[in-house]
Amino acid sequence: MTAQLGVGFLGAGPVTQAIHLPTLTTMDDRFRVAHVMDVDAALAATIAGRAGARASTDVATLLSDPAVDVVAVCSPHQFHADQVELAAKAGKTASAKSTAAKSAAKNGNSAKPTSAKRPQAQAKSKALAVAARKQAGKASSAARRKAN
Repeated sequence: MTAQLGVGFLGAGPVTQAIHLPTLTTMDDRFRVAHVMDVDAALAATIAGRAGARASTDVATLLSDPAVDVVAVCSPHQFHADQVELAAKAGKTASAKSTAAKSAAKNGNSAKPTSAKRPQAQAKSKALAVAARKQAGKASSAARRKAN
């Protein structure tokens, strides 16, 4: 069995609470909520407390948390591209529903994120599952190298 991956949430708003956290509970054999970050300290603490996770109010704290393997970027859209870049620089796998569109727009290309909520939630869940497989592959490769 593969160890659970720790998920850090950047943003603890209604979508995180109503869609992403409940979805993760259906995949608790693969994921656990490790850290919740929100600019509203009380909200971060409340949501993190429900999940048995750490809480913080800044991105750097979440990204430096060794318990976080995967970052779910659930902040307002205008922050997605920068936060995904920061997560990558911190060695974390990141998932955000509008990153490609925002990154393209940031670079002068025209791309628009979709507006349908349910497909986005399903896409994020699939992205987390892909991240789990990717991290599991890294872990098994590292274990094989260590064994040899």
